[in-house]
Amino acid sequence: MKGIEAFRTDPRYGGDGTQVDLAYAVYAVAHGAALEDVRVTLRSRDLSHKGNEKRQSDYIERTVRKALARVEHARGR
Repeated sequence: MKGIEAFRTDPRYGGDGTQVDLAYAVYAVAHGAALEDVRVTLRSRDLSHKGNEKRQSDYIERTVRKALARVEHARGR
């Protein structure tokens, strides 16, 4: 399974951390990664620009929820 670094260095995302995070989360969820592992990985970059700890946690939760929804939609659920 690819790690988040493969997404961070992928030129398709142009260094946009938000796009990288979502792309990685969708990939990881689709490949059966534990949601807590996805959360920990997303937190591996500096999220201070997102605001305080609560806002950072909210961002991670939104990203994981979006990933779950996209995977479920792709699987026809």
